Amino acid sequence: MKRLLKKLAAIVTMAAVTLGTLSSLTLPVGAESIMNTSTYIDIGDTVDGKMKSNWDTYRSYDHYLDYKIKCDKEGTLTLSFTTEKSIFSIRLFNSLGKEVNIKECSASQGEIVNNDEYATAYWNNVTEQFVGKTKYTVSPGTYYIRFSVNSHLITNGSGKTKLATSFTSNNSSTKINYITINLPKGSTLSLGADTTGSGTVTWKSSKSSVATVSSTGKVTARAKGSTIITAKSGKSSKKIKIVVT
Repeated sequence: MKRLLKKLAAIVTMAAVTLGTLSSLTLPVGAESIMNTSTYIDIGDTVDGKMKSNWDTYRSYDHYLDYKIKCDKEGTLTLSFTTEKSIFSIRLFNSLGKEVNIKECSASQGEIVNNDEYATAYWNNVTEQFVGKTKYTVSPGTYYIRFSVNSHLITNGSGKTKLATSFTSNNSSTKINYITINLPKGSTLSLGADTTGSGTVTWKSSKSSVATVSSTGKVTARAKGSTIITAKSGKSSKKIKIVVT
C-alpha cells in the first residue's frame, strides 16, 4: 500500500512539473496578431521604430516591431534596415499569414543568415548595429513585416530600427528618349509626320549649324555633331536625334 501511494505521489509530482513547464512556454506570435499591431507604411517610405516587449498582449517576453505594406504589382520588394540589436529575425507574411520566402539577403555591417522563410541577423560587435537588406518576390496584395527577438535569447542593444522600403516591378520597361539617325555630312533626309485632323506640322532643329530642317521636314547635314529635330502640331510633338558624321 505504501509503495502504491509513493508511486501515485510521484505521478502527481511529474504531472505538476509538466503542467508548470507547459504554462511557462512562450506562444509563437504569428501573422494573425500582426494585423492588429502593424503600422501602415507606403513603398518608398523610410521609418524609425523600436522593438518592444509584448508581455501584456501575448504573455511572453518576445520583442517585435511590425509594419504593414501594400504592393500593387508583381515584382521584388526590398527591405533595407539598420538595427541596434545583437541578434534578431526578420519575416514577411502575406495576407493569409503565410511566411514569404526570402529571394536574397545581404549585410554591409554584421552577418545575416537566410533560413528561407525568415532571416536571422547578427550585429557588428564594433559598431553594435546591423545594416543590411532582404528581398522578396511578391504579387499584388497586402504584406506584413516583422522584426523580432525570441524571449529565450539573451540579447544586447536598444532594438531601434530604421527601415527603408523599395519596389521593382517585373513590368519595368526601358524608356526611349530619342530615335537616332546617322547622316554623312552633306547628305539629306526627308522626314514625314503621320497626323490626324487638319493641324499644321512645324519643324525645328536644335542646332542648325549641324543640320537644318525645312518646313516640309527635309533634313540637310551640314557639319559633324548632333542635333534634335522636333516635329510639332498643336500640343503634340515628336523628336528625332540626328548625328552627322
